[in-house]
Amino acid sequence: MKSFLSKFLIFLIPILLVIFSLDIFLRQMPSIYQQKRDQLLTNADSIEILILGSSHEMDGVNPNYFSLYAHNLAFGAQSIYFDKELAKKYIPQLKKLKYAILEFGYNSLTFEHVTDRDFFYDYYYGISFKGKKYYKEYLSQSLFVYNPKVTINLILEKFKTDFPAPQKKGWAGSFPDSMAEPSPFENKMSVMQYYNNLQEGENVETSVLADLECLIQLLKSNNITPILLTTPYYKSFRANLTDKKPFEKVDSIGNYLTQKYNILHLNYFEDNSFEITDFHNYSHLNKFGAKKLTLKLDSVIMNIDKNSGQ
Repeated sequence: MKSFLSKFLIFLIPILLVIFSLDIFLRQMPSIYQQKRDQLLTNADSIEILILGSSHEMDGVNPNYFSLYAHNLAFGAQSIYFDKELAKKYIPQLKKLKYAILEFGYNSLTFEHVTDRDFFYDYYYGISFKGKKYYKEYLSQSLFVYNPKVTINLILEKFKTDFPAPQKKGWAGSFPDSMAEPSPFENKMSVMQYYNNLQEGENVETSVLADLECLIQLLKSNNITPILLTTPYYKSFRANLTDKKPFEKVDSIGNYLTQKYNILHLNYFEDNSFEITDFHNYSHLNKFGAKKLTLKLDSVIMNIDKNSGQ
């Protein structure tokens, strides 16, 4: 028995040491969640526009092109639930905040959270998803947040390049290149996946809408102007959308929100001024498209600012 235990420990200890070393590396490695948080806190006294949302806003709204000081606090797959919780946490520190840009895309009402991303909000922002505990994730990130393959890839990326890309006002512009014109097959597959995502998310729509209304109410109670934003989608993708009911439904929800709360919904979904050179893929803008969209947003905000005498 002792011999077996000794052999087992000889086998186990090196594995535990490797896991421990990987965890130390992951905890010390810079993260966009950390960078955006630190820059938000450093510049809290200056921020007048806060950008929330998912990857559509993360890469599609460049805070550096606003006339007022802006900060991008959007993340890939960030849900409205976390938009609300981030706003709730940081509004008290953003004394000059006037405007908040909120995602209102055609998929933003279809998901409450993405399980693989939840831990990062708890780890970097102290925000859990509905009180969930992350015991095993804190025990070992290399095993329970990532997996060994992803961990090794992160290590390799760190030594190959400046990873993650440094943020400026919360924006790094990770999609600089234009996409190629999608084939009919690519359009068909992306449209099918899009409809599937909308259908799968129908069961959470009520709770997500409740989160959005709570967020709007929070902002307005603090004299902050919410602006709902629907980002552009590439025209060939839009041309292949046959079932318009999901979009009519979301449009009606947008009308309901704008009338109930007297707020703007800036809908660029079908804006044909965005060309293929502005897109990274059918639904995400690259840095050229982000500049174009941000300048449009800035024009609207500065007009509001001028007319309101802020």
